[in-house]
Amino acid sequence: MTPDWDDVRHFLAVAETGSTLAAGRALRVSQTTAARRVAALEEALGVILFDRRQAGYLLTPAGEALLTHARSAQDALRRLTDEASLLGRSAEGVVRLTLSPIFAFTFMMPIIGDLRIAQPSIHIEIDTTEDVRDLAGGEADIALRVSKERRGAGLVWRLLTADPWTVYCSRAYAERHGVPRHMSELVNHPFIGGGEPGVWAHYQAWLAASGLEEKVIMHHNSSTGLLAA
Repeated sequence: MTPDWDDVRHFLAVAETGSTLAAGRALRVSQTTAARRVAALEEALGVILFDRRQAGYLLTPAGEALLTHARSAQDALRRLTDEASLLGRSAEGVVRLTLSPIFAFTFMMPIIGDLRIAQPSIHIEIDTTEDVRDLAGGEADIALRVSKERRGAGLVWRLLTADPWTVYCSRAYAERHGVPRHMSELVNHPFIGGGEPGVWAHYQAWLAASGLEEKVIMHHNSSTGLLAA
């Protein structure tokens, strides 16, 4: 028997919350409905998904095995609806894009012309800032950011590329002072910091872990400022 997707949705809710009562609250249905939906899915699949205990619902080995597939199906359905929503929109109007200044100058601006040719009805507003805009709150339509977070609630994301970290200096600096070949030689060179706490946190943490905080001679919270310096 082919399982009903609504039954799968209730199975996921019970697996995540640990009880039919909590799952019912999350899905805004009664506890009885949540329990009935799970039972219907078990009957359709021919396996027991939960061990019913007084303390709550615990996944059986079969439930654990099928949970991954259920989550994948849920993610696929979300992607389907997201893509359908995007395809249903006409390519016209204002698109507000927020990104770091460094991305605007090195990545985005060179392709704006091609985008205008491909989509002449789109008017692009570019917000160059290091501040994180609230997409869900309508502060921007698209954000191009470096982040460890892969997604947010209700947001569609795409991983464009990896961004490895390394230490850079200008050619003029290298000619004048040389380039360190080992980590131990970094203490002989000055560094530019990333500004107040919370700005360029990964870089700041690396400076601290490497014992190089005292070698910082200037702070700059702008990516373009760091590049220019």
